[in-house]
Amino acid sequence: MREGTNKKLIKLFLFTFICMFLFFGFCKLDTKALETDEEIYHIITTVTEAPSNSMMVNYHCKSRGSYVLYTTMDDTEFENAKKVMPTEEEWSTEGLKNASSKSGFYTKRIVCNAKLENLEARTSYIYKIVSGEIESKVNSFTTAGLTNTWNFSTFVDFQYRLNTVTHKLIKNMKEISNPALMICTGDLVDVADNEHEWTHIFDNEEFSNYVFASSPGDHEYWGDEEAGHPQWDFPYTFVKMMHFPTNGCSSSAGTNYYFIYNNVLFISLDMNNSDVSRHTRITEQATWFKNTVKSLEGHYQYSVVFMHKSIFGSEIEDSSVAKNLRPVWADVFKECNVDLVLSGHDHMYSRTYRLNGTKKSSSSGVGTYYLDMGSSGDKRRASDSSTVSGDAYHEVALNLNTLGYSCATDISVSAEEMVVTVYNQYKKAIDTFTIKAKRSAKAIEIEDFDKFNFAKAIELKALNLDAKIAQLNIGYSKSGKYVSNVRVLDGDTEILNKAYGNNGNYECLIRDFKNTTLKFELTLTDGSKQEITKAINICNNDDIKLEYLPYEISFKKDTVKEYLISNNYKYDLIVDGNKIKDKQTFDTKIEFTNDYYNNNHTIEIQTYDKDNNLVGSYSVEAERLPDIVLPEESIEMDIKYVMLFSIRHRCKDLIECESDLIEYDKENASISALKTGEGTARFRISGTDIYTDIPVKITGEEPVAQKSGCNSKEAFYQVFSYLLILAYVLYRRKKYF
Repeated sequence: MREGTNKKLIKLFLFTFICMFLFFGFCKLDTKALETDEEIYHIITTVTEAPSNSMMVNYHCKSRGSYVLYTTMDDTEFENAKKVMPTEEEWSTEGLKNASSKSGFYTKRIVCNAKLENLEARTSYIYKIVSGEIESKVNSFTTAGLTNTWNFSTFVDFQYRLNTVTHKLIKNMKEISNPALMICTGDLVDVADNEHEWTHIFDNEEFSNYVFASSPGDHEYWGDEEAGHPQWDFPYTFVKMMHFPTNGCSSSAGTNYYFIYNNVLFISLDMNNSDVSRHTRITEQATWFKNTVKSLEGHYQYSVVFMHKSIFGSEIEDSSVAKNLRPVWADVFKECNVDLVLSGHDHMYSRTYRLNGTKKSSSSGVGTYYLDMGSSGDKRRASDSSTVSGDAYHEVALNLNTLGYSCATDISVSAEEMVVTVYNQYKKAIDTFTIKAKRSAKAIEIEDFDKFNFAKAIELKALNLDAKIAQLNIGYSKSGKYVSNVRVLDGDTEILNKAYGNNGNYECLIRDFKNTTLKFELTLTDGSKQEITKAINICNNDDIKLEYLPYEISFKKDTVKEYLISNNYKYDLIVDGNKIKDKQTFDTKIEFTNDYYNNNHTIEIQTYDKDNNLVGSYSVEAERLPDIVLPEESIEMDIKYVMLFSIRHRCKDLIECESDLIEYDKENASISALKTGEGTARFRISGTDIYTDIPVKITGEEPVAQKSGCNSKEAFYQVFSYLLILAYVLYRRKKYF
């Protein structure tokens, strides 16, 4: 008897569990069905031929008609955003020779490229992509220009699918130098026709705010993942993921190209999937290279080539590269006096001496460094580094397999030199060398720099008055363009953080918070220096905030308020030129009467120390509260429904509804009907004469329905109760079991 009862109980609980599972599954469908995952994906920002005034935004989309909205970094609400329509191409790998029928690229999509033009040099922008009702996350980039001092980072051979070290390296480089540009020399993925690998690399937050450039590797030519990896004759997925300048050879459009970023000429070469020097694309690129570099003389200071295969890499791993490609490119780079060649392919780190052709250079103004960067993934080869380091070409060689290192490179550029530092995944520098400038520094035009307005925009904001820590903010909108560093020359202030940030902020140690005049030394982006003086107050207009209903003045930082109170500071309150409070003691806030609700006012606070010396004057503009904006011109609804009704107003939490027909729920932004009929509803800002009337018509006969649904607690408890009752009944009816 007990055994039969146990079986029945087990069946009972299984039945209840299945019902609950189906119930929750049904409820989740209500929300999941509305989601459109991957509507916009593979978003990448890439360089154009003129990155000081344009950038390329690349992405894939399910639908046609998407567009890009972009604006300056400070316009976080996109109020002044510009709209750019991309080029659109429906594309997939279906029908391509050696394409995999299992690949994600077999699914048709819209490949989009939007060129953002007429941008300002050395300016930070944000953008997002809109497709129907779907918006992408916000990405950012900074244009080139107006400086010879900057950083870029380089990577190679991400390749080994779904590795975890690549994104760590990218994050490390952001933290080490916040580089303006990211370059990869190829083998971004292991198999080019595997979209999952591209997604793993690019659809990651570490790529969000990078400007990217890359050359293709041999793995970008790999098609099907079947044995032997059948290959393509062109890196199709590479050029559909990223759009690069098309100023190279016609046979290698989008893979062989150049651009000038600040004072550096960058050239991408496509080594194809062949190591044979007489291959058409190789010989065409060699001729194009010499003609292009000569035509650009005088427009750059350094020349950097990035290509996948290293002509001075490990001959043990790929001897055909040295045999077939070295004779072509060593002479080309010698003729054009290239500064640095970045490559990989061997998965082993090595660096040459400065070579003139295939020999050590004996002249300081001649020669090329070749950097075989190893691996920025977790695929490393067990090569004998001693064989490479003992030859006539290499100064340094490391066996990454033995060391367990993955590598990324930071290159710091100035008018005098390029300093190359190689880091492993643990942020440890494993090699560094310096490339001295062979050419004259590139001239920088900074006539637009406005010294007066720069000085006017300097502010000091208190962070912690007890610890005497403050933040120096330079609010001049073009600071990042023209100023590379700021120093305080005198006064009781010293800079703790000497690096210039894009937001113009510095951490400063302040020893005396009374008024003081400081002298600043500015280092401009052309290398010149200027001095300015500025009187600093203990707080600024930005430290003060104005609240509505009632109007009240308070401080954004408690440290400022506490400092004023503890030091017995007093204030005069002046409204529209009339003093309404005289020598008052500071409290947590300063309140106003209802007389000031409905008009514009200029409010000024003058602060005095304990000796009644004026130490600061701060003003706030108080605008009349705006009219209420309703989403509908009238309200018509059935009595049994609830209407969503979101009011647009800065004080929407203080809006009251006066009506005998409807009830307004501020918290849920919804309207419920109280009874049928026609009339008017008045939406008023509490305590003011600011209101909006709207016609109301309520129809129907049923009472107002209670709010419920799959996601409500009421529905859960009701259904759960029903299921328990049903289970009990079935248990009692033993014949069903």
